[in-house]
Amino acid sequence: MVPDPYKALNLSHGASRAEIKKSYRQLALRYHPDRLFARNATEIEQKEASEQFASISAANRLLTDEQRKKEYDHVYKYGGYDEEEEPVVNKRPHPSPDPVYGESKQKTKGIGYAVAD
Repeated sequence: MVPDPYKALNLSHGASRAEIKKSYRQLALRYHPDRLFARNATEIEQKEASEQFASISAANRLLTDEQRKKEYDHVYKYGGYDEEEEPVVNKRPHPSPDPVYGESKQKTKGIGYAVAD
């Protein structure tokens, strides 16, 4: 996971799709491992460029997928949790089992959301 995909692509958080695409293409051309191989870069340069290219690619995948971008922007705007921390989950007790079906109709899906089936 990229710490901040906008920073990886040198963009502000309000960047448009066209800006994301343009920045990705420019950075991908600069850090693509095949281009470095063609100009006989050292192993250290190739390794650093490969890591940078992986970061750029991950950022681009996140920001070009509308759903994932929307989720990231929401967490960025309203806060979230670090990778080391556990997400805050709905702490309400589950309802008692349904007497007809023998199990609860309510199940938790996602982070803190309770959805009735």
